[in-house]
Amino acid sequence: MISKLGCLREHVGVPLASAPSHTFMSSSANEFQLYQDVLQELNGIMHTVLRALFGLSILASAAEFPNIATKVDDFRTAFSDLSWVVRDVAGDIRTASIDFRYAIWSTIQDPKLSISSKLDILDSWMKSLESKKLGALRMPDQFHRFCGDFSKLSQEAQDTRDQSELAIEKDIKSTSHMLQELGEEVSPVLLLKTLAGQLKSWIKKLRFAMLNWMSRRSASTNSSIQATPGIRSVMSRREELKALRDEKERELQVLQTRKRHLLGLHSKRDQFVEEVAATCQKIALVAAKVDVFSKMYHKLDEGTEGIKHVISEQAPDLNVILIAFRDKLDRYSKMLEEFQKRAM
Repeated sequence: MISKLGCLREHVGVPLASAPSHTFMSSSANEFQLYQDVLQELNGIMHTVLRALFGLSILASAAEFPNIATKVDDFRTAFSDLSWVVRDVAGDIRTASIDFRYAIWSTIQDPKLSISSKLDILDSWMKSLESKKLGALRMPDQFHRFCGDFSKLSQEAQDTRDQSELAIEKDIKSTSHMLQELGEEVSPVLLLKTLAGQLKSWIKKLRFAMLNWMSRRSASTNSSIQATPGIRSVMSRREELKALRDEKERELQVLQTRKRHLLGLHSKRDQFVEEVAATCQKIALVAAKVDVFSKMYHKLDEGTEGIKHVISEQAPDLNVILIAFRDKLDRYSKMLEEFQKRAM
């Protein structure tokens, strides 16, 4: 049966008297290696996400998603801010480790200090970490919410693509229909023009004959015979219709060119949607890995409670337990310092 004191020794990283020392060292090494691997991966993923967000902003502009490009820039700023929160949480744990190493550790070893005073010091130290621990606990949820909001850009991009293509198709259909109507209206006008040309020829002949006849009459008589207003109206309407038809044909060409351009953007727009999904997966990984800081805080709580119990029991090996806990905090401090340097 393992004693209560033996369990506490395990909490702070001290091997049981009955257990081989190499078992403890192996377990401790695994713990630190696990944390170190997670911190390195976390750093790498955060840098990858920031690069991905920068690339998505460029891709959104190239895919002609101007509003979405602006939103991506906002998300990149927000993720950068969250990354700094992660660095701050790491810094808080490192600061707590250093405080214990250089302030708490030496104080509670003072033989002149009463047991109650030592316990009060440890309680105060743990209480000072409460708000920081809550910050670490909230981080996974912050990244999950960020990922949920960011993922909505994928649907927004698809809706924007569909709406733009539907709008251009509607404009093409409307312009084509108008051209068809103009074509139907112009055709009888062309026929009237032919008839008007023949009528004009007949009028010229008649006018010549009439002028010969009228020349014999009074010189004051107005002998000019002009073309009928009806013919001029037909000719004018024909020119108006032709100008309008030419204008609509140019509009149709522009619309068709725009449609081909939008179809050419399909690959970029599809790529944007795919990369948003891939980036969300990376952000979800960040949300999972930032839990490492809560685990570290849990280890601090565990170890401190163990030390408090040893102090209360006035166990003879308090110094051994303190040294083991101090060494653990030193290793935390070192790996967190490395994390912060790489995060810059």
